[in-house]
Amino acid sequence: MLRLGQYRRVLGADARNIARDPTLVFVLVFSVVPSMALFFGEAALDRWSLATFSYAFGPPALVVALALPAFLAGLIGGFLLLDDRDDGVLRALETTPVGKGGFMQYRIVMVALMAALLTLLTLALNRPAWGVATAFGFALLVALEGVFATFILPALARNKVEGLAIAKLVNMLILGGLLALVPGAWRFAFFAVPTFWLGEFAGLPSGGGIGFLAGIGPALAVHLALVWLMYRFATRRLG
Repeated sequence: MLRLGQYRRVLGADARNIARDPTLVFVLVFSVVPSMALFFGEAALDRWSLATFSYAFGPPALVVALALPAFLAGLIGGFLLLDDRDDGVLRALETTPVGKGGFMQYRIVMVALMAALLTLLTLALNRPAWGVATAFGFALLVALEGVFATFILPALARNKVEGLAIAKLVNMLILGGLLALVPGAWRFAFFAVPTFWLGEFAGLPSGGGIGFLAGIGPALAVHLALVWLMYRFATRRLG
């Protein structure tokens, strides 16, 4: 396990790696855009969509705004892990007291923290009436989704070129919350899609969803199972 001083040094090294890659810089900056765009534009979006389609697009936009920063943060972490593998950093860490496991724990903590903070910011700006407990529940789920996204790239990609292609497919999961709009109980056919639960708990179903307290157990089970699965695959591929 990394100590606090080691966290600071590794975080500084990550910051330098991100600064050298314009794509990662763009992803990092763009991660804060959805919450701000929704804060300033949701009322106008709802007026237009209600007048045009008789449906408010604000709630689905909120679900996307919650998922997008988590997956962007996760993909940054995933690309950095690919860099660490290609540069031999992970192999070198095997000879240190920290080890590869401790370093990957650092990756988990940083991505989860970033995703959770962005979720709390989004809900504080756009849904303050939901309350603190619900906000932290959403933050937990989104943090796990960010960790899940972190391990997808090293689990499936052999290099950064493959990682870019896979990232485009992974980004489709950002829209997974909209699967909660599927009519009736048929929507639960998509229960294994982690972002589905964001739409369910945000009240996208016509009946308002099953409720946060009733569904948080199954939702956490799905998220933890997916994180564990991707972690196992990633650790094998990373060597």
